[in-house]
Amino acid sequence: MRPRPPCPKCHATSMLARIMPLTKDTVAESFECPECDYSWTVSAPDPIRKASGWIEALKPPN
Repeated sequence: MRPRPPCPKCHATSMLARIMPLTKDTVAESFECPECDYSWTVSAPDPIRKASGWIEALKPPN
């Protein structure tokens, strides 16, 4: 998981409020600031799809 970004308005540490799928490989991450109540959404790579490569590598051989 990537670090929580600072609020663009007051620079306080933000909180991840929700993650929603956008496409097969991307998600929308919504952040909220606990200090000034500002909220914003950014698109990011899907963390599950990103991790699936190394998860597959952990499976034992047949």
